[in-house]
Amino acid sequence: MPHRHFYEVQTSCERPEAFAIYCDIARWQNRGIYGNIHWVEGEPWRVGSRLEFDLRFPGFLKVRQVVSTFERNSRVGLITHASGITLHTNLMFSAVPVGGTRIEASLEAVGITAILFGFAIDTAIDQTLRRFLDDLKHDCDSFAASEATGD
Repeated sequence: MPHRHFYEVQTSCERPEAFAIYCDIARWQNRGIYGNIHWVEGEPWRVGSRLEFDLRFPGFLKVRQVVSTFERNSRVGLITHASGITLHTNLMFSAVPVGGTRIEASLEAVGITAILFGFAIDTAIDQTLRRFLDDLKHDCDSFAASEATGD
């Protein structure tokens, strides 16, 4: 039975900039939950392209992702494989009427019953998802603040 996870953040950054920040994998290199991160197959952000990275939180994992959907400034779908776990992730970027962007992530984990790194897997997925989106929000808010002050 699939396990579903959902988390959202809202940033003062406008949607095109928030989406560009998300897509810039160089900014995630050896930072936050990520270790090494790089494209291993296909053109970046094309459906079918593959990304590989080291996940450092909640423990070390080698992870591979396949881009399943890509709609610029709007939506990204990913299929993730790590240690026998398959995750289907959708990220939605939507403009907020008063300005800024809402970033919603829904994630479905398939076939999970194991315990990973001493955490229940659902807890580990929730913590990782929240930490990544909170880091993304921070970067987006920092960008928006620097744009507002002209830095």
